[in-house]
Amino acid sequence: MQQLYGGGQRLRLVQAQFITALFEDRLNLAYGRLAATEDFLTSPLYCQFITNGICGQPPSPFFNLPDGITAYPTAVWGARAKVRPTQETYLQVGVYDGDVSQSNNAGQDNNKHGTNFTFGDNGVLILSEFGYTPEQGLFDLPGHYKLGGYYHTGDFRNVAEDVDGGNPFVSGLPGEKFSGNSGVYLLFDQMVYREPNRTEQGLTLFTAFVMSPDDKHNTIPYYASGGAVYTGLIKSRPYDKTAFGVHNAWFSDALSDARHEAGLERQKTETTIELNHQFQITPAVYFRPAVQYVVTPNGEDDIDNALVVGFEASLIF
Repeated sequence: MQQLYGGGQRLRLVQAQFITALFEDRLNLAYGRLAATEDFLTSPLYCQFITNGICGQPPSPFFNLPDGITAYPTAVWGARAKVRPTQETYLQVGVYDGDVSQSNNAGQDNNKHGTNFTFGDNGVLILSEFGYTPEQGLFDLPGHYKLGGYYHTGDFRNVAEDVDGGNPFVSGLPGEKFSGNSGVYLLFDQMVYREPNRTEQGLTLFTAFVMSPDDKHNTIPYYASGGAVYTGLIKSRPYDKTAFGVHNAWFSDALSDARHEAGLERQKTETTIELNHQFQITPAVYFRPAVQYVVTPNGEDDIDNALVVGFEASLIF
């Protein structure tokens, strides 16, 4: 999974929202056209990577809730409330339209430019997240600890059972529908070393884990990632960032068994390892070469492991 065109190859309205801050911003409200993962299931560290297995947010909910959860560049009607009991803790809840693509009867996307302001017809997505963000956590350094969950009230299809209860890989029929799907997640990052007299420079470790254990209903019941980001590793380049990360996706046993029964290769786990270095040329321009190694792509043993070399460049204005 690689991120190539984050915004697609068309003009698109992404977000249009109102924000209300009350009680010295202890209560923060957002409502309008929102992308759920702008506020939930994310960290600014993740897009230090090119692989979409880490960049943005853990990808498993997008496999488990097809067209049910939003990320850039897609937004839907929604509302989010965030309460800060203390400066270092928060609790937030969001409710979003559960029909992202708003496809027509022919299965065509009716919202290619983000300007279809109607409501969908496949339930709602509810997310909640508790966060602890101490400025002086472990080692007296900043960290972010997040525990969250999601529940979608809409209809989805079983991963390994067609409408007649048979094998979809044999019959070709779509999966039998079920209502309601959920998952929980844990996100953790912690700075473990800070360069002397440098607030932002140093080493930060991170990990993420997402669990949706019902493998009859979820393509990727378990997902985990982890890694490290070092800002200023090279003394003469204090604003460069060096990143190393690993992610692993465990595919559904029920899905794997159904593929095997149909004479297809089983799907087990996919692992990606990435090492990159971001050269910060100016405050607005960076160049990020990367090397990746993908073990059992798509979780299939008959696909050779892959070495991937590439780069990302960005102009921010």
